[in-house]
Amino acid sequence: TIFGTLFSFFVIVGMLTALFIYNQLQEKFQEEMSERIESVRVELTHKIASFPELTLADEGYLNPLLTKFSSVFLTDIHLFSPDGRLVGTSRPQIFSKNIEGEMMDITAFQALKIQKLSKFVHTEQIGKLKFLSAYIPFFNDRNQLIAYLNLPYFTRQSEITQQLSQIVITIINVFIFLILISFLAVVVIAEQLTKPLAVIREHIQQLQFGEKNKPISYSRRDEIGDLITEYNRMVGELKKSAEMLAQSERESAWRDMAKQVAHEIKNPLTPMKLSVQHLQKTWESHTGNLDEFINHTTENLIEQIDALTVIANEFSHFAKMPQAKKELFNPAEKLEKVVQLFKDNPNYDLTLITNDATKNIQIEMDKEQFTIVFNNLIKNAIQAIPLTKRGKILVKTKVRGNSFSVEISDNGIGISEEIQSHIFLPNFTTKTSGMGIGLSIVKTIMNNAGGEIRFESKQGKGTRFYLEFPVK
Repeated sequence: TIFGTLFSFFVIVGMLTALFIYNQLQEKFQEEMSERIESVRVELTHKIASFPELTLADEGYLNPLLTKFSSVFLTDIHLFSPDGRLVGTSRPQIFSKNIEGEMMDITAFQALKIQKLSKFVHTEQIGKLKFLSAYIPFFNDRNQLIAYLNLPYFTRQSEITQQLSQIVITIINVFIFLILISFLAVVVIAEQLTKPLAVIREHIQQLQFGEKNKPISYSRRDEIGDLITEYNRMVGELKKSAEMLAQSERESAWRDMAKQVAHEIKNPLTPMKLSVQHLQKTWESHTGNLDEFINHTTENLIEQIDALTVIANEFSHFAKMPQAKKELFNPAEKLEKVVQLFKDNPNYDLTLITNDATKNIQIEMDKEQFTIVFNNLIKNAIQAIPLTKRGKILVKTKVRGNSFSVEISDNGIGISEEIQSHIFLPNFTTKTSGMGIGLSIVKTIMNNAGGEIRFESKQGKGTRFYLEFPVK
């Protein structure tokens, strides 16, 4: 992640910075040690430069002298003979208690004796204590090597460690501050980057073919802006495609309807034409009982005209579906009135089962369309019952959560599996099965009201419709 990368970067930079500062401190202290040991050498020159050599016999003079210089220069001072043996020290206790050996450090001895270095500074260790130690050769006034001067800096290493710790703490504090600032910057940048992406994701999730999809407003000219521009272009093309498809579907649907209407109108027109022709021939020939024949022909014409009226009414209802006048009303009370219209019939038993909970709710939709829904469904149930069977139609209502639920069941002929997926499609017919455009009207009304309709059917046993209306 970005935060992890920044953290790693700061850690690496911090370690390199600490290492650099440590090396700088080491160099600084080595320079100070070099200056101090040179100062001690100058002072010793005034006191012992006349000695031809230095031995253990001189420690009675050397030790007090070195102790005096030690208090002045604030450091321990040791003198070793040219062969590496201790001949004088400002801290004899260290050697008398065997804390440190009386022989010169071998590395320093080789550097000065063999490599002939004029100065040598390195890190030495006593037990777990590490410290810097500086060495230089000491010459008398005849330029003879009579000793090696050594200054061990026990406090210097701790000073380095202390200063380094303070610097590291400062660096850590600075880096923590920078990390927090970077984290906040990353959060802000990520917010600026992800917010438009979240908007795009939300719009894509809500994108629906045939619905009104809103374009995204975005003023910046960047990669996200290009993406949003492409999305808006796609929305525009999708809208055009939906409009073209809807237009094509409307034209196709109306063509199919027109064909079906023409076909259904021909059905009653054909017997009407034959009846009128027969009446005309009978009138011209003056044969038979003319009054009786006229009455019979008139009844046939009225019957066929009624069939045409049914077709016209169904078509009119279907065309007017979008014009709904929504209002609040109690659905149980309205449904009871609809059921009463169909109750008095000797060919079937129509039963309404309800409960008190349905009397205290309201739904919002067109009252007339609510009536049309149950008129169609009850008519379909009645027409689905064969003449050879006693019809039983049951209407049950109840409140389920936030919905007013209605169940309408019959013991009719049922719906075959082949046409179950098509029964909500507009298909004009006057067959006794009742499968005209009524169910298409019902489906349209339920969709407009925000409700749901589904059904179960077994051929030869009956059909059960389930309706759900949202309660206000």
